[in-house]
Amino acid sequence: MSSTQQPLYWETLDVEKHDVKGFSCGHSDFDRYLHDRAHRDQAYGIAQTHVLLDQEKIVAYYSIKCTNIKVDDSEAQQVHRQGDLTTVPAVEIPYIAVCEESARQGFGSLVVEEIIASVYELAKTVGCRYIFLRAVRSEEDWIIRWYSRFEFKETPFNEFDQWTVPMRYLIP
Repeated sequence: MSSTQQPLYWETLDVEKHDVKGFSCGHSDFDRYLHDRAHRDQAYGIAQTHVLLDQEKIVAYYSIKCTNIKVDDSEAQQVHRQGDLTTVPAVEIPYIAVCEESARQGFGSLVVEEIIASVYELAKTVGCRYIFLRAVRSEEDWIIRWYSRFEFKETPFNEFDQWTVPMRYLIP
């Protein structure tokens, strides 16, 4: 990158400013979310979407929202939750994607590092124990191993599907 180019930077999604239709990660559900639904989720306070920009081009994005996840009995006791109170607050990442032409260039790591840093800051203000996401299955499940490098662990979840693997990251 030359000295005249602006470095990569993060912004909150603004469909008036950002070319969402120019983004393609190769997975139609993730593309469709950014193209059609992310701005509505923001407007209704359901999720916030953040875009990683190179110049003015979106190279990656993630959406983030509040949730809670069920924990097993031993963890519930550890955090002094009992009976029906076996859930803990978490931040969910329902969508995370890197554009196809930028894949395998380290942008995914930048996104995960940004998410973790943002949630650490949030956790200083509000109760939050985990980051939760669903890794999309592939033939070799490489994405599960990739998230594991960031200390995400597979986790049981009450809603199961054959396309994703629920994973969580414990906020220290």
